[in-house]
Amino acid sequence: MLLRLNDNPTIRNLRNHSPETVEELRGLLSRGATASLDPRRKNFYELDGGSRVFYIHLSPTSGKVMLLAVWESCERPLQAHAHAAEFAAWCSSNG
Repeated sequence: MLLRLNDNPTIRNLRNHSPETVEELRGLLSRGATASLDPRRKNFYELDGGSRVFYIHLSPTSGKVMLLAVWESCERPLQAHAHAAEFAAWCSSNG
C-alpha cells in the first residue's frame, strides 16, 4: 500500500533518532512511500525508505506518527517487534 500524509505530519521521536532521520521520514510521508501493515498490531507500519525501513505507529485519532525503529533494509532486527510491544504498553499507560 502507498502511505502518504498531507501537510506537515507531526512525528514523535520516541527513541531519539537523529534529526536527519526524522526529516527523512517526514519527506517519505509527504511524498508517499510503500508501507506494509503489521499483521499483529493495528495502525503499525513498516515504511520502505529505500535503503532503510521505518517502523511507525500512525494514530487514527490524532494523525500523529510515532517513530519506533529504523533499520537497514537488508536486515531485520529481531528486537523491532519487542520495541513495538514496549511502545504499545507505553501508549496504553499514557493515553
